[in-house]
Amino acid sequence: MLNYSLTGYHGILLDEYDIGLDVSQPVCKYMFVSHAHSDHLPRSRNMHVYATPATAAFMRLRGFKGSITEVPFKEPVKLGNATITLYPAGHILGSAMIFIETPTGNTLYTGDYKSPPSPV
Repeated sequence: MLNYSLTGYHGILLDEYDIGLDVSQPVCKYMFVSHAHSDHLPRSRNMHVYATPATAAFMRLRGFKGSITEVPFKEPVKLGNATITLYPAGHILGSAMIFIETPTGNTLYTGDYKSPPSPV
């Protein structure tokens, strides 16, 4: 099982792997944004984050000035001892569930999701 902690305004931090999920401040090395609704975006507008291409586009439209590594759905990314894969969440265009695989366990962070998926 992965250990986690909650961070400030919102977000989850996987301390052992230095991964943040929808965190609002630069508190870890790898920060993922599940989708571009304001309650999931970082308050710090100059961080480096990972997000789907559509979420990245929405973030830029909303004034995000930091750098974004765009991660397409279903394309695993190896970061340290973790492998992260984004899957469609169906909530809004670009929204992702974030699947983290590690030597100590796996977890699926859903952010927000919709079933069945939104028509967009």
